[in-house]
Amino acid sequence: MTESSVASAGGGGEGTGGAGGGGHVPLHLDLTPETNWGVLVRRTRYFVAVVLSAFLFCTIGWYFASPLPEMEGVSLVVWQNHGLLAAIGLAVVLLAATAVCTVLVHPDAPHMGLFCALLGLAGLSIKGGTIHMMLEYGEGPRLFSTLPAMTWTKLSQMLMVESVQWAFLFLIAEVFARLLHDKFFANTRWITRNSPDLVTEALRTKRIGVKPKGQGLMGEAHSMAKALQTDKLRRRFAAPLAMVVNSAITMLLLKVFLQNEAKGQVLIGCFIAFAISTVMTYLLFSQAPMQAFFLTVPAVAVVGYWYGGRVMPEYPGHAAFYMMRALPIDYFSAGMAGVVLGYYGGMRWLLNSETGEECGVVEVKSVKVKG
Repeated sequence: MTESSVASAGGGGEGTGGAGGGGHVPLHLDLTPETNWGVLVRRTRYFVAVVLSAFLFCTIGWYFASPLPEMEGVSLVVWQNHGLLAAIGLAVVLLAATAVCTVLVHPDAPHMGLFCALLGLAGLSIKGGTIHMMLEYGEGPRLFSTLPAMTWTKLSQMLMVESVQWAFLFLIAEVFARLLHDKFFANTRWITRNSPDLVTEALRTKRIGVKPKGQGLMGEAHSMAKALQTDKLRRRFAAPLAMVVNSAITMLLLKVFLQNEAKGQVLIGCFIAFAISTVMTYLLFSQAPMQAFFLTVPAVAVVGYWYGGRVMPEYPGHAAFYMMRALPIDYFSAGMAGVVLGYYGGMRWLLNSETGEECGVVEVKSVKVKG
């Protein structure tokens, strides 16, 4: 039996192979345009995957991550009823949710199963409550005399450590999601379903590019990338620059969206901020690997908690510095989901733009042909 599959996709750059080299050519491309009914079914599958993921986290995950009975706010480090077992348990639940969601959303992009699992993780954050009582706890023991002594600086340090911990959990899930997709669910449908006529020939070349489709906002973005010459940077230079630029834009956007500790405000704010910043940064550094964009989340969280620990709150339970208003789980559920959406959104945007071919938007790294 002959099998052709796109194993993975990412920003084009040096040191990666292309579909056009070594005889690696896609043999079976599903070029049927997606119907309105198909769009409805696909989005329904997204919804089911997110709900199922939220159910797993709010039941099994709650067993590992629930805060102290008298407190609120999910934390793997601050509360004393958690340890290494809680982190391992949540990692297992995240892997299970990723696997189930990958099956439900197939055929789709390599990270869409993980995307739905992360949105389900946000359900655990909602059930756990806001960061309000944790901030009060960090202000002093006047209301929590039965708990170990806590200071504002110590609280910020613990949140920084927890952000790194969540980064490792996400790394495990991200590697698992890519390996699972490449091994069992690799496909080209997520690329061809919207514009099959634009990518038929492109999938047989090293880079996925398109023919001109006219002027527009993306054309202006490409002009900016050319003016700044960011489209000519080598991947080793584009990656750190993309991370810095993405972090800076995200922090500015979070200043707008994180107006208080309300859970809806925090989750939507993190999701939108990281999604918009990732799209904008991708337009400038499309050759940067996806991992550079993922690293933005722990970087932003750590910097936010570090600086927030030096700004005492003006009112009990209310952080004076806006980036202290979100829990680490908020950054890594809604924030990481925003990065995934922004990355693939930017990729599709460039794929359908007039200069997508010049920017080397997407590179098919491996097309496996088994006989």
